[in-house]
Amino acid sequence: KSDNAYLVCLSDTKNQTDANIKVIKVLSRFGKYKSLIEKAENKKGLVKIFYKICYHIYYKYAAKKGLSEVADHKKQILKICCKIVKRYEINRLISSSNPFENQIIAHKLIKKFPNIKWFPYLMDSAHNNAVKPIPIALENRVLEAAKNILIMPTLFNDSDFCEEYKHRIKIIDLPIIPVDIKYNKRNDNKIIFIYAGLFYNDIRNPIILFEIFCLLPKNYELWLYSNGCKDIVAKYKIILGERLKIFGIVAQDELIENIGKCDIVINIGNLVINQVPSKIYDSIAYGKPILNLYQNNKDIGLMHLNKYPLCGSFFYKIDDNIVSQITVWCNQNKDKVLSYHDATLNLQEKTLSNVVGKIRQIIQN
Repeated sequence: KSDNAYLVCLSDTKNQTDANIKVIKVLSRFGKYKSLIEKAENKKGLVKIFYKICYHIYYKYAAKKGLSEVADHKKQILKICCKIVKRYEINRLISSSNPFENQIIAHKLIKKFPNIKWFPYLMDSAHNNAVKPIPIALENRVLEAAKNILIMPTLFNDSDFCEEYKHRIKIIDLPIIPVDIKYNKRNDNKIIFIYAGLFYNDIRNPIILFEIFCLLPKNYELWLYSNGCKDIVAKYKIILGERLKIFGIVAQDELIENIGKCDIVINIGNLVINQVPSKIYDSIAYGKPILNLYQNNKDIGLMHLNKYPLCGSFFYKIDDNIVSQITVWCNQNKDKVLSYHDATLNLQEKTLSNVVGKIRQIIQN
């Protein structure tokens, strides 16, 4: 999802089920992440591998070397991709993210190999989110060159999104990827909440979350795996003391391990309505109770989460009545856990096998 890390995956299409993708080769910019690849190989979904590689490169290498040094390798990645296309006779390419990042590399790649069928997967649109004309022009170049355009349902609902390309637009939602979690039963009287995600002043501000937490019972503890709004977080650390534990951004394995130790996962819906954060799907896959704090009645994530049996949705505001309702809901649900099957029972269209099947059907035509 950023210029700081790229992953090239070549999958074997022979004798595989809809949800099982065998990894033949994974390339990353810095180092050979052999052990990570071995752990992730034959698991359901390449997303796990991407996250592992991304975390190791971005949060370990970039933190030491500086973002400017990491971000200047597009030519190197294009060169590597060209070698792979030739060596493995690649004839189809799926690239994800928005046009500011690896879509541009993919665009350059198909210029060198015009016979490749290209299926860019756009998760948001420059037409809606950018003011300057340059990103919009880049997006148009991507759309014009694509065989078919894969988009999230949120973009399809955006009336301003590239009307002239609508005959080539195919809706593909993010899948809910199964996650292996070891759930640990605790003997204390704490109720531990966990929030993993970024904070933004305008879209997802943490102040209301912290103010609500100040009103919750004293045995409620919040583990924060986050970044952004550092001054606000530091202020409430002083107020909440040991009830607020700040871990920052950690590797995916560590986060999943600690989700197994907590009682309730928190989701804060975005103020904007044209985005569905991928962490919503991650939260459902965990099988834990989800405390969903939404900011907008038209939030598309709200529609998905309300199909999840262990979700409690409350409006994101400081209100004694809401705090009381949250307390009752948390006490009723803190010990519950769902299997992947039960968690996705009302969300079959978002299961991994369903999403992979749709992608296959599109790229094979």
